[in-house]
Amino acid sequence: MAELRGLLSLQGKVKNFVIFIADSLRYDYYPKELEDYGFVVKCIAQSIFTPVSLASIATGLNPPRHMVKDFSTSIPSTIPTIFDLPINVSYWDHPYDPLYRVLRRPPRIPLEKLDEPFIYVERCDETHVPYDPKFKGIPHGYRKYVWSIRWSKNRLISDYAKAVERAYQIFLERLNTLKKRGMLDRTLVIFLSDHGEILAEYGGFLFHKFPLVPETIYVPLAIIHPNAERGFIKNVVIRHVDVFPTMIQMLGLKLPILTEGLSIVDILSKGIEVYGFNWYKRYGGFRITTFGVGIKMVMELLL
Repeated sequence: MAELRGLLSLQGKVKNFVIFIADSLRYDYYPKELEDYGFVVKCIAQSIFTPVSLASIATGLNPPRHMVKDFSTSIPSTIPTIFDLPINVSYWDHPYDPLYRVLRRPPRIPLEKLDEPFIYVERCDETHVPYDPKFKGIPHGYRKYVWSIRWSKNRLISDYAKAVERAYQIFLERLNTLKKRGMLDRTLVIFLSDHGEILAEYGGFLFHKFPLVPETIYVPLAIIHPNAERGFIKNVVIRHVDVFPTMIQMLGLKLPILTEGLSIVDILSKGIEVYGFNWYKRYGGFRITTFGVGIKMVMELLL
């Protein structure tokens, strides 16, 4: 795609990466204002379970390869992650977040204090159920929220939309931090989600536990930089596993790291048509394994 000259010109000139993950943000609800800061593409989440998806983002590997199954497992020490790259790194979330263990306990440094060059990853849970903030951080908040919205799909959707706006405002604060530090020109920012969400489109199903459907598999991914193109790019799909190789290429690093993804720059500039799959397996109660395959804008298989 010749129109990606702005992004192509940044290869090897980017010093920093910021990855902002809005938990449970489905593709059709992404803040359209993102298109004013960069471009947005459709992305296949590698799982509908947060620890599995984040492990794929961090390693560039599909779930069977990185072997993370749930919050009790960690990425094996033999597998390189974005937090092993030879620059300053940080993963920012609540200190009690079990994802620290999944990601092998990377450093936790706020963006304001992270020295260049750096990779900063943040997970924002505003868009994770419960969507109403007064139910977060309280005993049985999840159950109380579900009980409170049980008869009102309109309220459920309204709460979700408000949560998306709160997450977007937090994201804008991070951009403002980069601006205040004079780093916008040297930083490539990626806004994405770990998986989508069901908002009662399938009978009694809610949130992202089951089943695999387009609303849970497809998420937005935005590439943001002052020189990047603007708007939405149609007829293209990328995957979680494409984030890590993109970072390596854009940072100009020559590292012998094996990933199962491709650079987003190559996918877009060369018109590469990629396949991706979403893997989900939960233990306890019903033992369910589901597997979905996506290409372009359509999910071709649901098994």
